[in-house]
Amino acid sequence: MHMDDLNVATKEFDENRRSGLMICGINWGSDPTEPQNYEDASFFSDRRVNNYEYRNRIIRWFSLWGHPLETSEVGAGAFERSVVQTNWWRSQSSNVNGMSIYDGCLKEWGNFEFHLETLPPRLIFFFSVQLLHALNASVCATAAQRLLGPLSPLRVVTHSKQSGEKP
Repeated sequence: MHMDDLNVATKEFDENRRSGLMICGINWGSDPTEPQNYEDASFFSDRRVNNYEYRNRIIRWFSLWGHPLETSEVGAGAFERSVVQTNWWRSQSSNVNGMSIYDGCLKEWGNFEFHLETLPPRLIFFFSVQLLHALNASVCATAAQRLLGPLSPLRVVTHSKQSGEKP
């Protein structure tokens, strides 16, 4: 299986094929009439090819958490190559206003399940709490537990901005 068969915006590396860090959003947040181009795919934090506000915000969060990601190819190492970016849905839209994210995730479970089977992550960052709720829905739970292990008590971690801190 190669990355071009997957719904990912990162290049295939040994470090992200198995036991990597998966960043999972809802869908590709752009104009659906503009095709996604992944020919120049690289590691997630590479500013040359993945310089979008969504990605830049996540890069800042890693720094706040004490785990800065290199943004240049020269300094990139195994940690940067371990990150894979995907979305639960294959679709793209300018926004998800008026859409039921939970119902959409249940409908698109097969797409996300395929990604979990192909790139079994060690850690997943869901960038919507609705994704976590869908993962624990009865429709997804059996397959999710087969792929990710037994269900643990739900633990949601949030980070509040400090005064003057940029998101």
